Amino acid sequence: MKPSEFNLFVFVTLVFLSEVVFGQTVAEPIGRIETVKEMTRAEADAKHRCELEATVYCFNPQSHSFFAGQGRDMIVVTNAGEFLPPGTLVKIRGTTGTDPHQVGNVIYLQDLERIPPALGQGSMVAPVEVDIEKIKFGDIAGWVTAEVDVHSIVTDGKSFSLYTSLGGVSTTVTCPAHRDVSELAALVGAKLRITGNLSHQVTENAPVVYSIACPEEFLQVATKPSVALEPIPGQSVSEIWEKDVSQFRVKGQVTFVTPDWFYVQNGSDGVFLLNREHLPVSTGDIVDVFGLKEPLPSGGAFLIAKLISIVGSAPLQDVPLADVKQISAENSECIRVKVSGDYLHHETSGFPDKIFLSADGRTFEVHIWDQSIEPLDLKTAKTIEATGTCSIYGATDSEFIIHAPTLDDIRVVDRVSFWSPATVGVVTTIVIVALMGLLRLRSLHSKLRQNRDSVVNLNAQLQLVSKTVRDGILIAGKDDRIVHRNERAIEILSFPIEVGDDVREVQRQISSRLAGDSADLTWDELNHSPTETMETSLRLRTTEAEHLKVLGIFTAPIIDAQQQFLGRLWAIYDLSERQNLLDSLAEASRQTAVGRLAGGFAHDFNNLLSAIQNSLYVAKEGGLLAVDRTNEMLEIALDATDRAAELVTQLLSYSRRTLLNRHAQDINDLVVRVTHLVKPMMRNKGTLSTELTGGLPHVNVDEARLQQVILNLCLNAIDAVEEGGEITVSTRLEHRAGTDSEIVVSVRDTGCGMKHETLKYVFEPFFTTKQEKGTGLGLAMAQGIVEQHGGRITCESELGVGSEFRIYLPALKDKTAVRAQVDLQNADPTINDRCFLLVDDEPIVLKSIQILLELQGATVFSASSGEQALELLEKHHSIDIVLLDWSMPGMHGRDVLREIKQSYPGLTTIICTGCVSDVESTEYATGMAPDGVLQKPYNHKQISDLLKEQMRSVGRQFSKSHPR
Repeated sequence: MKPSEFNLFVFVTLVFLSEVVFGQTVAEPIGRIETVKEMTRAEADAKHRCELEATVYCFNPQSHSFFAGQGRDMIVVTNAGEFLPPGTLVKIRGTTGTDPHQVGNVIYLQDLERIPPALGQGSMVAPVEVDIEKIKFGDIAGWVTAEVDVHSIVTDGKSFSLYTSLGGVSTTVTCPAHRDVSELAALVGAKLRITGNLSHQVTENAPVVYSIACPEEFLQVATKPSVALEPIPGQSVSEIWEKDVSQFRVKGQVTFVTPDWFYVQNGSDGVFLLNREHLPVSTGDIVDVFGLKEPLPSGGAFLIAKLISIVGSAPLQDVPLADVKQISAENSECIRVKVSGDYLHHETSGFPDKIFLSADGRTFEVHIWDQSIEPLDLKTAKTIEATGTCSIYGATDSEFIIHAPTLDDIRVVDRVSFWSPATVGVVTTIVIVALMGLLRLRSLHSKLRQNRDSVVNLNAQLQLVSKTVRDGILIAGKDDRIVHRNERAIEILSFPIEVGDDVREVQRQISSRLAGDSADLTWDELNHSPTETMETSLRLRTTEAEHLKVLGIFTAPIIDAQQQFLGRLWAIYDLSERQNLLDSLAEASRQTAVGRLAGGFAHDFNNLLSAIQNSLYVAKEGGLLAVDRTNEMLEIALDATDRAAELVTQLLSYSRRTLLNRHAQDINDLVVRVTHLVKPMMRNKGTLSTELTGGLPHVNVDEARLQQVILNLCLNAIDAVEEGGEITVSTRLEHRAGTDSEIVVSVRDTGCGMKHETLKYVFEPFFTTKQEKGTGLGLAMAQGIVEQHGGRITCESELGVGSEFRIYLPALKDKTAVRAQVDLQNADPTINDRCFLLVDDEPIVLKSIQILLELQGATVFSASSGEQALELLEKHHSIDIVLLDWSMPGMHGRDVLREIKQSYPGLTTIICTGCVSDVESTEYATGMAPDGVLQKPYNHKQISDLLKEQMRSVGRQFSKSHPR
C-alpha cells in the first residue's frame, strides 16, 4: 500500500470511529436555529452538535426549558438549570434531538454561557400582537402579547394557570410563580395584558386550544372585574344554602370527580361544585375553592367553582358501613359512605355504568364514571358493598346514588350458590327433557334411515341427469369450492375441472379467454349473492386461430327449505352453432340492404351526372348560343351539382358521418319555426296544430339538421292525410329508469297509415311508399341525424288510422341559454385580403378552388402533396390560411397538420374532406386539432362563413403572419 493510500485509510477509519463512539461526525457545529428546525425527526435524533448565540424569550422552571430565538426563528432548549429572564443573550452548546412533549425539534443543553449585560442590552425581540384567527394548528407564534379575559384560576402553590378567552377561543395562561389566594381571587373576571410564549394545548380532550406561558413580571391587569371575587372566610354547606350570598368559599378534600362536577367534603359537611371551566382536579386533592352561586329560574342554584387552590393530596379515609335506612338529605348528601345491598341488575348502555341494589326496602344505585363495571363479574353476584360519595338529589327510580371513584370501591361480598332451589329446578328440568329427547331421538333415527334411502335414490337420479344433459353443470358451495361438475362442462370449457377446485379459478380462466367485444362479469358479486340470478352470453377465444366460441351462462342460488343459502348452480351451454346461423342471416340482410342502397344511389346520382355532363357540353360546344341560353345551361349544371351534393349529404347523414354544429336550443322555438313553414303547404287538406309543454330543458342540437328532420316528417304527414285530416306536432319530457331525462318531439297524423310489413322497412334507404314522388332517403337521413345527436326515432302506424313518429333527444341538465347569434353578414371581408395555400392531390379540384379564390381577390399558392406544401410554407411567410386535403397519397393530411401546428402554431389550418367523421378523432390521435373543417364540395361563401365563425369564437382577426 502506498503512503498516500495508507494516510487516507487512517483518516477514514478515525472518522468512522468518531461516529461510533461519539454518535456524531467531526463536522462544524450548527450555528443557526433555522437549520435545526428544518431537520427531519430522524436527522435531529442523530444528535448533531450545536454552538450558537440566541436570545431567551421565555423560561419554564417546571420543565427546565426555555425558548431561544434568533430574530423570528425560535426553538425549545431543554435541560436548563438556572432561571433566565426574557431578553437574556446567551451562548448555547448542545446537541439536536426531539421531545414527545414539544412541537418540532429541540436542543439538549450541555453548556450555557451568559453574554455580559452590556452586550446583551436591548437584544430582546418585540412581542407580536396575537391574531387568534390566523393561527394554524402546530404553529408557535413566539414571543407574543395579548389581552385576555380571565374566567377561572387553578393553583398548586408553585405556579398558577388562568383559564381565559382570547378572541372567543379558550386559552390558558400559565405563570411559574406563587401568589397569595386573595391576590388570585382578584383576577377572576378581570382583563389582563400578558406577554409570553404561545403554544397549542397538549392535554388530550381539553376544551382549551392555546396556552401562553407568561413570566410573572409580564402579567398586568388591564381592566379590573366589575364584581370582584372576595376572599371571604370559609363557609359551611348550610351557610352557603341558607344565606342569601352570591359568592362562597369551601375547604376540604375532593372525594369524587366527574367530567362536569366534583365533590368536596370537610368532616360531616359536603357539597358538589359545578366545574364549568373543566379545571384540573383529582380525587384525594385537598382544595380551597372560591366560587359563585348562580340561582336557577325553577328554584335552587348552581355552585360554580371559579378559583381552585390545590393545597395537597391524601388518600381517601375508609368509612364504616352505614345503615341504609338512616341515609337522608339531612345527614348524607355529598358525604362519603359505605353501603351494602342485594344485587338487582346493572346497565352499561349509557354513561355512567350503573349497578342497582336494594336493602331494607330501599332501592339505590352505584355509579362508576371513568371505568366499566364488566370486570366485576356480576352474573352470579348476590350481595355488593360499595363506598363512595352519596347524592340524594339526581336519583330517578332510586332512593339515592353512591358515586364510586374506582372499581376498587365496589366489592362483591356474596355470590349465588350453584345448588340453589332455582338451580335444582333447572337441572331436574334438563334431566326430564333429556329423557324425552332420547325417546324422540330413537323415532328420528328410524325416520333418518328412511330419508337416507330416499336421498341415495334421488342422488342416483340426479347423477344420471347430470351425465346425460347436453349442458355443462357446475355446483359451488358457500366456500366457493366445486362440489359437483359433469363431463360436459369440461368439454365445453376445454380445460380440466375437478371437485374441490376453487370456482373463482375457473372463472378467472374464463375471463382470461374473453374476446375483446365481451364484457367481463362481476363474478364475486354473483358468487355470494343469496338472491341474484343471471343469464348472459360470452365470446371466448379458442386455440384455433381467429376462432371464437360463443357460450351461454346461467346461474342461480341454491336455497333450502329454511331459505338458507347453500351454494350456487352454474349452467354452461355452447351457442356457437346457433350464433353462426344468426351471423349468416345478418350478413344476408346486410347484403340485401347494401344492394338496395347501391342501386338507388347509382340511379339518382347517374341522372344528376347526365344533367351536369350534357349541360356543360352544350355550354362548351354551343359557341353560337346566346349568352342567356348559355347561362341557362350553366344554371342547370349548378342546380344538378347542388342536388348531387345534397344526395351525398343525405347518405352521410344516414351513416352518421356529417359534421354537426350543435348548440343549446329551446325545442319549442324550433318546432314553432318549422310549423310556420309547413302551414302554407297544407292548402285545403286539413289542420296543423301544436301541443307544446312549457318549461322544457334545452337540447344540444344542430338547429338546421333537426329542423330538416322535423320538416321532413311534417311533409310526409301532409302527403299521407286526405281532405279534413289532422296533423299534430307535440313536445313533452319523459323520465326513463336508470337514464337521464329525454325530450320527445311527436309528429302525429290521421292519414292512411302503413301495413305492419311496410313498417319494418320504413327507415331503410331508398325504400319509399310514394312511388314516383319519393327518393327513399328522407326517413333514413332523419334516423341518421337523430342517432348522431345521441337520440333515437320510432314509428307507430296502423293502416287506415294514421301514423306517429317520435324523436327522443337527451335533455340538458340545466336550461342553458341558446347562444346569441352574431350577424356574420356585417363582418369584415375575410377572403379578398388573405393569402391561401391550397393542398390537394386532385388537379381539377386544386385548379377550380384556386380560380374561385382568386376571383374573390385572394392570393393563392397551390400544392399537390404534403411535402410540396411544407416547402411553400418555408418560402412564403405571407401565407396565413391553409386549405388542406385530408386523404392524400404519400404524406397524409394528418401528418401535414402535425407539422404545421408544430412549426407554425399561429397559422389557420382548415381541413377539406368528403367524409367529416374521418377528422373527428384527429385531436385524440395527434394531440392537435384543425381550426376548422369544410365538407366537400364547398364554395367561397362556405370558406368565408367558416373564417367569420372562427373570428367570432376567438374575438379577433387571424394573424397575417406566422412564427417560424
